[in-house]
Amino acid sequence: MNDAVGRPVKVIRQSMTELAWENGSVVKAKADAPKSARGFTPNILIIDEGAQVSDELYLAVKPMMVLGNAEMMILSTPYGQVGWFFEIWKDKTILNRWKTFEVNAYQCPRIDKATLEEHRLTMPPRWFDQEYMLAFNSAVDAVFPGDIIDRAARLDDAYLPLEL
Repeated sequence: MNDAVGRPVKVIRQSMTELAWENGSVVKAKADAPKSARGFTPNILIIDEGAQVSDELYLAVKPMMVLGNAEMMILSTPYGQVGWFFEIWKDKTILNRWKTFEVNAYQCPRIDKATLEEHRLTMPPRWFDQEYMLAFNSAVDAVFPGDIIDRAARLDDAYLPLEL
């Protein structure tokens, strides 16, 4: 096995959605379409921009993981306080089952700090914090922020008016 290290494996098939090598390895790119994502058993499943992948797709690919005892990797920046990715991230009991890494933009050596600062100055703070600082903000199109709705839902009867 060690003698194969450093020797490239010949690509035998390449398209916009698939790359296959002579050794049998295949990478398939799938769109966020649950019906077309079914039908194969991966060794590893990588979900890019997981926070923007629909709940339906995530739930459609989960059963694929069982047969091959596959690994799942999820790469993402936050995208609001909704969806399966947020639900996993906010629930520490579930999150503890994952190996997690958090790297904000200032910690990434590939990002030019001057460009990052220009973005910070020219983007709304909520967008900058979400895209670059790993903040799970309320949905951008929400009428009320999630924390206000949560607080309203927790009010007990003492705060209700006497007459409705």
